[in-house]
Amino acid sequence: MKTLVIAPTKSDLYDIIKKDVEKRHLDQVDWFYYDLSENDVDVNDLIHQCITISMFELPRVITIIFTSNHRLAHEIAQAIHYLEPSIACYVGVEGKRFSTQDPIIQAIKQENRQLERQALTLKTKSELIHSLATHYKLKLTPAQMEYLTQVLSFDRNQIESELYKCSLYPHTLSMEVLKKLIKPQISDSVFELSKAIMKKDLNQSFTLYHDLTLLKVDPLAIIPILGWQLRLMMQIFELKERGMNHHAMNQILNENPYAFDKAVEYTRFTTSTNVKQLMIMLSHLDANIKQGKQDKKIGFERFLLESVR
Repeated sequence: MKTLVIAPTKSDLYDIIKKDVEKRHLDQVDWFYYDLSENDVDVNDLIHQCITISMFELPRVITIIFTSNHRLAHEIAQAIHYLEPSIACYVGVEGKRFSTQDPIIQAIKQENRQLERQALTLKTKSELIHSLATHYKLKLTPAQMEYLTQVLSFDRNQIESELYKCSLYPHTLSMEVLKKLIKPQISDSVFELSKAIMKKDLNQSFTLYHDLTLLKVDPLAIIPILGWQLRLMMQIFELKERGMNHHAMNQILNENPYAFDKAVEYTRFTTSTNVKQLMIMLSHLDANIKQGKQDKKIGFERFLLESVR
């Protein structure tokens, strides 16, 4: 059985595949995972597992995390083509960007079996939190629901893990306790930092940065997230210049709807020239820190001061 699986994250891919295997009542199976983006993936073993079978083995489930233009794509595709019928093979595609002409995609689509999971939006994330809270018998106030919607990431497994953790708390779950149990995710906090920078709000920028340092977040962990947000904003500016609307831009960029909407919102507070300048400043800061030319804490604070001028 061959199945193509499309989802926004790897954790979503694994979750879909696991549930599909359980649905087929395969209680005991041999799992084999191959991530083609990793340099040390054993492609020869992958091919061997696809084309060999023993009547004494447990049912075999092969999960292949796809990456386009793999150097052994044709060999992998041939192995999938000749897959033993008793083996379940899943090819997982993270996101939606892939060529239907890729040999691996063509091979896995032979049976036209496809599973897909859409990325969470702010609305569907809130609905998921409410559903899981009900499942775990958590009584949440509207204020607590709003807090969780704001601070939790868009990773379904992470959301469920955090709510399960809350369900184990033996006493009344006050807002104070909830905030101690679940801290804001770094990327969401950096989103707010981006907004303050775009609005040239120095006080808010330093307040948010201070909050991140209290969570023991290293400035080197903030830089790539902030850089990703700036690049997304730059792309939006470029697509706007081509006259594209909101929907067309997101189809091309294929970003999480929440991240995309935030980036669109922040472009209203700034210009493409300013964003480009910030990207250059951030790139220089990253290089100087990694080369030992700049203290990371002092360097990032200096970046914040320069960014709001």
